Amino acid sequence: MRPPICEICDVKFVDDDLNQQGHGGLVEFKPSVEDKEVIAIMHVKGWTGHPPNMGWFCKLHIEEARAIRHLPLRQAMVILRKKFSTEEEG
Repeated sequence: MRPPICEICDVKFVDDDLNQQGHGGLVEFKPSVEDKEVIAIMHVKGWTGHPPNMGWFCKLHIEEARAIRHLPLRQAMVILRKKFSTEEEG
């Protein structure tokens, strides 16, 4: 598992903050075809690690990420980065 560092702003957060109301956490997105292949290989080989369709988000970004978790992570990240870079500029 990757450490809890926000996919958007790279902020690190502590275990006490994880998955609590109003705090950051892990969001599971729809697995892409490529993600499904990696996950299948992980299961067959008994590998552990961070699933390719999951990402960490801080308390400032988690609700927006959860709102589009029906998308694959790569597609969601394009949307989220665009949204938050626009908000930071303006």
